[in-house]
Amino acid sequence: MKQIKMLETHTGSQDGIFVEEFKKGEVYNISDSLAEIFIKEKVAKLFNFEKDAKLLSFEKDAKVYEEKTAEETENKVIKKYENKKKR
Repeated sequence: MKQIKMLETHTGSQDGIFVEEFKKGEVYNISDSLAEIFIKEKVAKLFNFEKDAKLLSFEKDAKVYEEKTAEETENKVIKKYENKKKR
């Protein structure tokens, strides 16, 4: 088994029977053979927990900040529109 992080959403089969979807940005423990295929196709990379866990935390924090900023901007636009409508 190898631990990988998906760089793109992709499907694959670990046992040759069941096909699974592996989502971009997620970390999976998968069979060595499927991991090698994904890495060769450049849709995944090996995941080093000590090194990459910090990066994952940063990516999640950045996404939360981005979503919060977008929501704040949207709220400002709505308030501005509502204020103009009241006039």
